[in-house]
Amino acid sequence: MRRHLAQGWIRGVFARPRPDADAPADEQVEPGPGPGTVPDGVLTAAVARAHEAALAGHVLHTWLLEEGRAVRIDARHGAARLVERDEAAVRKMMGGRERLLRPDTSAAVLRELEILRPDGTMNVRAARKYKQIESFVRTAKESWTPLVAELGVGPDRPLRVVDLACGNGFLTLALAEGLRLAQVPARVHGVELDADRVGRCAERARRLGWPWVTFEAAAIAQSDPQRALGGAPDLALALHACDTATDDALALALRAGCRAILVAPCCQAELSRQLDATRCPVPALAQGLLAREYAATLTDALRAEALTAAGYTVRTVQFAHGDHTAKNLMLRATLPAGRAVDLAAAAERLRQQAAGLGLSPHLLRVLGGPRPAGQGGAP
Repeated sequence: MRRHLAQGWIRGVFARPRPDADAPADEQVEPGPGPGTVPDGVLTAAVARAHEAALAGHVLHTWLLEEGRAVRIDARHGAARLVERDEAAVRKMMGGRERLLRPDTSAAVLRELEILRPDGTMNVRAARKYKQIESFVRTAKESWTPLVAELGVGPDRPLRVVDLACGNGFLTLALAEGLRLAQVPARVHGVELDADRVGRCAERARRLGWPWVTFEAAAIAQSDPQRALGGAPDLALALHACDTATDDALALALRAGCRAILVAPCCQAELSRQLDATRCPVPALAQGLLAREYAATLTDALRAEALTAAGYTVRTVQFAHGDHTAKNLMLRATLPAGRAVDLAAAAERLRQQAAGLGLSPHLLRVLGGPRPAGQGGAP
């Protein structure tokens, strides 16, 4: 062990054996001194710490010498094994496919996203999450790529991205990594109501050394992404913003004149509370699960109608395979070059559709439209 660690290490990871490869890890992580010749006293302290961890049952030790190169020791047997992650190992972790976020070139980010463990491995659950994130970044790239040319993105004019209701910020950071790998100058800003989550998001960005990725604790309607981004956002995201939070995100994006919008709606419950047999083409659609499914589809259809009326080209796409998440529908909206957002047309189209259905969607209210006459549903 002393021989292997003599030229430094990044971190030490001490873990208990897991009953199966997908079980949660019980591990302790200790930062290392970094590369370079290590004083004898530091080596002695490392050996003592390893001995202490082994006595406490954390017998599986991994010493990361550098990214992709580690020493593994099972303290029950004592033999040290040098492990190097070659291209074959990387491709196996990627499921045999080329990925934008590779375990070798994006290791730091994948650790922050809890896909790579501190010891550099990936379990089955993380592999599923990895595929979801990769699919999302590829979809987002299809939207940001034309904007780079259209807007003349460069060092003096970064691409401005806002992620609304960003949650734990994992997709925010994944998108930022995709932009970094594509060498696109950017500013990325996440908005999330939960201040504790925002604090953790900001800490992850700090560890990655990304001052151009910021976070704000605020409700979407009260947020001010333009101040953080230095101008109106070009690309707006709202991925699994719950129920009417997606509408708040769409209203913000439309008012800001975003050139591209990606929303993956979630928990579309608002209209299901307003439906009754008189408001459904088939009375049975107002009952139970059918009502929820019908209301969810209707909600997203009305959103797509509003975006189309505002001037966007709208597509519904699957941004993650159905095996990974049931909530995988995404509305992908792009504003053609040279066209301005027509808020009045969006509100009018939505007003007409809502009046015909006898409904009062939240999106109409936040866009400034009147409540349809005689509507007796939820306010």
